[in-house]
Amino acid sequence: MVITPFSPESLGPCFIGTPPANSAVWPGVDHAIYVPFVASTPMAVQNMGVYNGATVSGNFDIGIYDDQQNLIAHSGSTAQAGTTQWQVVAVSAAFDPGVYYMALAFDNTTATTYGVSGGQASDLRALGVLTQTLSSVTLPSSATFAAAGDTRIPAMMLTQAAVF
Repeated sequence: MVITPFSPESLGPCFIGTPPANSAVWPGVDHAIYVPFVASTPMAVQNMGVYNGATVSGNFDIGIYDDQQNLIAHSGSTAQAGTTQWQVVAVSAAFDPGVYYMALAFDNTTATTYGVSGGQASDLRALGVLTQTLSSVTLPSSATFAAAGDTRIPAMMLTQAAVF
């Protein structure tokens, strides 16, 4: 099973008819975006990934948070590598059914990822997308969720099986 922001377990049904994804720069230095998803059964995650855009730069951290803002697992600071392709990293996590958040942060605004425009920031807030300005690219053990000011949703994923 693979879950992305565009799959039915996340925001997928809200993006039917959305323009195709494109490459765009990350919105802020040490900026995290949190996208909700629902685990309907217990899950054991082995990998997470980001779909890199046309320019790779600096480092990212990708992870999973529970609805109480606790970090479950993350990749740690990872050099972005490989343009216009999935960059998959090993992340080990097991959790029960419930609401969770895929989290992604970059340490610069030159790095690009594929993603789609979610309309206005208020639209993303209504969908439960959250953000946070970090002190470094590393995702914190406890998040401080803030209302989304972004208008893009990055292409990221988690999977229960090894990929690529």
